[in-house]
Order: sequence, then structure tokens, then C-alpha cells
Amino acid sequence: MADSCQSASAYQEANSLFVDEDYDRAFEQYSKAIDLYDKKGSSGSGLAEIYVKRAACNTKLQKYTGTVNNGETTQFFLLFRL
Repeated sequence: MADSCQSASAYQEANSLFVDEDYDRAFEQYSKAIDLYDKKGSSGSGLAEIYVKRAACNTKLQKYTGTVNNGETTQFFLLFRL
């Protein structure tokens, strides 16, 4: 349960950093949220949303390979974890 709270906190922080256009730090916080996300007992849609946001950071940072990789991971969670 603590990991879920920490994941949500990292996710909220990442969203704030993204709005502030601090994409490097936002990417780090989205990655932290992914690492802490409770993958057991949770639907894939929540995790997919974090991957979508991290893909947006990659796009802003012009790291297009990362964008594609995050997009493919998002598709996996949406197709197989819902």
C-alpha cells in the first residue's frame, strides 16, 4: 500500500514538473511512479497512463525512440492487463 501512495505522489509531482516544462525531472518522476506502481491487483490502465505521460516527456526531449518504446508498452498494458 505504501508503494501505491508513493507512486501516486511521484505521478502528481511529475505532472507538475511537466506543466512547468521541466521535462527531464518529470521523466524521472514518471519513471519512479512506474517503478513503485502496484502491479498486482491493479488494472493496466493506470500504469498505461503513466507510460503515456512519460512518452510525452520523451517527445518534448526529442528522444523519439523512448517515445515509441513507451507507446508499445502502453499498448501491452491496455491490451493484456485490463
